Amino acid sequence: MSPAVQHPSLASDFCSCGTQLDPYGDHLLCCGTGNERIWRHDLLCKEWRRIIRSVRIAVDREVNLARLGVYPTTTDSDGKRIDLYWVEEEKGMLGDVTIAHPTRPDPFTNRYHAATNRQNGAEDGKALRNAADRKHSKYGTEARASNFTIIPLSAESYGRWGDEAAALLNRMARHMRPSVHMEEGDVEFFRETAVERWWARLSVLLQKGNAHMVRSRAWRGSRWNGQERAVFAEGLLLERGPFHPR
Repeated sequence: MSPAVQHPSLASDFCSCGTQLDPYGDHLLCCGTGNERIWRHDLLCKEWRRIIRSVRIAVDREVNLARLGVYPTTTDSDGKRIDLYWVEEEKGMLGDVTIAHPTRPDPFTNRYHAATNRQNGAEDGKALRNAADRKHSKYGTEARASNFTIIPLSAESYGRWGDEAAALLNRMARHMRPSVHMEEGDVEFFRETAVERWWARLSVLLQKGNAHMVRSRAWRGSRWNGQERAVFAEGLLLERGPFHPR
């Protein structure tokens, strides 16, 4: 998925949070109001859980870290829960899904845009690395002290996934149990096909979540502005197809 050309019609509208929409519509993908971001996040959490369970590994969702003996130094109640917990080769794994938008509006006039702007998009994968680093900083030290491994399942809204997410999918493929009648070459193809299928599903669900965020927030903004319907182009976001790690 890539940003489309500018849509001047968006610049005349305001989000329901009161922020004027930028011509690229970036604000619709990083506004902190509403439940659209949570809906997209949960959509991807469920898919990662489905993938891990498909190779016969039990995985729990929304686990209280204190129950595992991990106590992150945060006052945020959300930071005291982890999205996914499973045991892999006798090692406790903590997976946390996070989606970064690399081209936040510039200048950033809203607190939801934090301290990043469109320049983040100029450096390949910078927003993605920052998102993963934040997860390691938030949980890493305490997780390692309790013999757990934190795995940031980080992605950019445009479709790129992080190295740790890619490594997890490859490991899950190795946990698959092919038929005993398969030849060695067929087993490798069987696993590669599974990884491709998982990437396709994750890519589609990420774009589905993005589309929901854009549509719902634009509609909510139009209602807030007293309009009958949202004024935004259907082609605001362009599909790139499934993610493929290099």
